[in-house]
Amino acid sequence: MLKRKFIALLLAIAAVSPAFGQSLVVEAYDSLVIGDATTANDIYGYATVKNVSSDTILVRFKRIDGNYNLLTDNNAICWGICFIESISVSPPSYSVYLGPGDTASASTHVYPDQDGIARQGDITYVFFNSDDETDTATYSVTYKTTTDISLKDFSVEPKLSVYPNPATDRLEVNYTAQSAQKTSFEIINLVGSKVYSKSLQAAESSFNLNISNLNAGIYFCVLKVDNKLVTSKKLVVN
Repeated sequence: MLKRKFIALLLAIAAVSPAFGQSLVVEAYDSLVIGDATTANDIYGYATVKNVSSDTILVRFKRIDGNYNLLTDNNAICWGICFIESISVSPPSYSVYLGPGDTASASTHVYPDQDGIARQGDITYVFFNSDDETDTATYSVTYKTTTDISLKDFSVEPKLSVYPNPATDRLEVNYTAQSAQKTSFEIINLVGSKVYSKSLQAAESSFNLNISNLNAGIYFCVLKVDNKLVTSKKLVVN
C-alpha cells in the first residue's frame, strides 16, 4: 500500500511539473531569404524565441558551424549586438533575460560574393538556456542568391531608397513596386525586432516618416512583396 501511494505521489508531481528542457520555442522565423547574385552584399533573416516556462531564464544564441558552401561560408549572427564572423556563439555577457511569456528576436546574415552566380545553402541556429544548454530551440534558414530577383512577377524591379542617411528625426522613403503585389516597408533594429511597419499601396511612391523616437544606432529598412524580402537598405540614426 505504501508503495502504491509513493508511485501516485510521483505521478502527481510529474503532472504539474514542466517538461525538462522545454522552456524555449521558436515562435516565428524566416525559413528562406533571397538576394540578388550580383548586387546583394547582405541577405538576412529574423527569428523570434519565446519563453514558455514559468521561470525567468537567460537566453543565448548560436549557429551550428560546418557544411558551409561558397554562399554561406561568410556569415554572422546578431543577438543584442552583431558579432564578428568568427564568433558563432553569443558570449554569456550577452545573454538576454526572458520572463515567462517574453520574446526576443535574433537576426542572421550571409554575405554573398556578388559574383553573379546563383547559389543556395542552409545554416542551423539554436537559442539556448544559458544555465542549461540542453534546453534549446532550433531552426534552419535557407539562403539563396538568384539572377532572377524579380521572380518574374514584376514589370518593374522593386527598389528602395531612404534619405537622409544618416538621419536624425525625419526620413524620406522612396520605393518602386507593382501595385498588384502586397508591398510593405519595415524598419528592423540590430536585435531583429520590428520597430516600424507600413503597408504600401501605390505602384511608385514616397512618404515621410518621423523617426525621432528611434534610439541612435544601426537599423535595416526592408521592402517586402507578398511577405518576401526583396530589397533592403542599412540606415544609421544619429
